[in-house]
Amino acid sequence: MVFESVVADVLNRFLGDYVENLDGSQLKLGIWGGDVVLKDLRLKDSALQDLDLPIKTVSGYLGKLVLKIPWKNLYTAPVVVLVERLHLLAVPSQGVAYNREKEDANARDLRKQQLSRYERRQQLADTSEKLKEKDDTFVEKLVTQIIKNVQVTVQDIHIRYEDQITAPDTPFALGVTLHKLCLESTDNHWKPAIVTDAVRQIYKLVSLDSLSVYWNSRTELYGQLSDQERERRFIAEIATSDSVPPGAKYILGPINAKAQLKLNPKPEHDGSGFQIPKVWLNLVLEQLAVGVTKYQYWDMMELLQSMERMTLAQPYRKYRPQVTQYHGHAAEWWRFAYKCVLNEMVRRRRRNWSWVHMKSYRDMCRRYAKAYKTKLTTKKVPPDVQARIDDYEFKLDIVNVIMIRQKVQLEVDRQVERQKKEKKESGWFGGWFGGGSKTDTTADDGDIAKQFEAAMTPEERQKLYAAIDYQENAAPTEYPAEFEAVQLAFRLGTLRLACRGRGGHSDGPSCEWTAVPDGGGESPAIASTRSGSASAALAHGNV
Repeated sequence: MVFESVVADVLNRFLGDYVENLDGSQLKLGIWGGDVVLKDLRLKDSALQDLDLPIKTVSGYLGKLVLKIPWKNLYTAPVVVLVERLHLLAVPSQGVAYNREKEDANARDLRKQQLSRYERRQQLADTSEKLKEKDDTFVEKLVTQIIKNVQVTVQDIHIRYEDQITAPDTPFALGVTLHKLCLESTDNHWKPAIVTDAVRQIYKLVSLDSLSVYWNSRTELYGQLSDQERERRFIAEIATSDSVPPGAKYILGPINAKAQLKLNPKPEHDGSGFQIPKVWLNLVLEQLAVGVTKYQYWDMMELLQSMERMTLAQPYRKYRPQVTQYHGHAAEWWRFAYKCVLNEMVRRRRRNWSWVHMKSYRDMCRRYAKAYKTKLTTKKVPPDVQARIDDYEFKLDIVNVIMIRQKVQLEVDRQVERQKKEKKESGWFGGWFGGGSKTDTTADDGDIAKQFEAAMTPEERQKLYAAIDYQENAAPTEYPAEFEAVQLAFRLGTLRLACRGRGGHSDGPSCEWTAVPDGGGESPAIASTRSGSASAALAHGNV
């Protein structure tokens, strides 16, 4: 079946960007078997490069990734996804010693990710154009079928950023924790159940347990702990609905919420006369707590300024001396300034404007265009050609790479159209005696839509259409003008806002605002405004 190969390709490329030493062949075998269980995965140092911030990952760990795909009953049985114990520690890039090999490897990974994002944008644009040719019913039914069969559980997530560079004497840490996020199917009474039979309406329940953002000022740093102790602290300091870690100072949450989602795929056949919407969502948020202390505010302002300085200093890290003090190291810092000006301004400008460099760069662009065209016009790219392509894409400017790709793609498309026209004009007689040559072209490996379109047989396509109850060339359903396709309901139990003095203690001015439902309604009203200690429910005594 086509789905196995496409899913394997997607997971290989997605996980390969973030996970170290991923065995793609073993992952593919697991996917074809319908059961993938990956444990104790280490994340790459470049895992956060997409954020385009001057930060580095010093420790990344994924405890378990489970993917169960029932290929024999793909259209009826549930697909189970489990992500458990994702722990990540990041620090300012300035606090990590410069390593040329690692930096080059990260730069190559970043360039590949940039090109991948460009390809995905192109694919999205192409897919949007193709979907305009189909009616919206197909897309709606396909999305509904996917939501119906997916069961997702995300548990024990802890992402932490520590900073001892911005304020060396007062280090701080900020992080995001999540105890559990669950998406599951239910019956019409919102009781968890696996629905395998055909039903008129689909019920999904989303449960959010303890999503929180903390900011600990003047705190102990995980980066100074052993690996075992660090993992223990990552787990122990995740807030839950039953307990909150001591010493954690939250600026948001912990948040507990539930959402009820009801999908009605066939409003015209549910017997209600278009009284039931296609999508009905009810979100209930127990409490939204937001608070900030004086120390946290100071740290935030200093971090914003520090991020700007570190972003400007990022290109000069390779020249920076491995010292943390200015006093007593005047020679090292003057040498650092000299190297920055000489290499990044004087020599670079002189090199870029030399005729030798211009000719060499132009020749490299031509070689890249030739190699990329070979990739597009052959079924299996030779390893040496792919190696040259990777090397050219790293050395050339990203703008030039994209322009060359567009130019080559246009040439290949024109060549294919011309060959199709020649083959059609040659007719049966010319085709029998070899008239009309053919160039083998393949879809880009990154275009998932093209892979499905090229690989699905007519039988598989009909099976998919039957599973989602879609008919080609069928007249679209006409809905009454007063029909409400989407209904959303939101209820917030309590809103708490607090500002505290130093470190959240009572030795400084503080204030709190609490908003609760007015008469049981859905709109909160101000219930109290007072000065004094912040609410214990806001930060459990530690804001």
